[in-house]
Amino acid sequence: MNPRAGGAFEEAKLSVVRKYLSEQFSTCQVRESYAFDRTAQEFRIWDRSAQLHTVIIAREFLTDKSAEQIAQLIVSWGLAWNVRQAGQSAVMVTNAGVQIEGE
Repeated sequence: MNPRAGGAFEEAKLSVVRKYLSEQFSTCQVRESYAFDRTAQEFRIWDRSAQLHTVIIAREFLTDKSAEQIAQLIVSWGLAWNVRQAGQSAVMVTNAGVQIEGE
């Protein structure tokens, strides 16, 4: 159990997302925290001085899927591409797929 995530998410599942984002945004820093208001894990991608992107991984996605399924889905859904397209808008990952907030 991960206390940062309210005890809800397995570290292996969070690690899959963290590794993917770190590889896809290799010149940036990936920071994360649990977003209590959204009941989701939030990953923020920073360059040296500013936050560039926000990725929100819904609770149901993390609890319903295995680490292997998460790894496959975020690649097949093109999470990194969507994050780049979203710019400053947050990108939400749920069981239904990837959605840029505000669209």
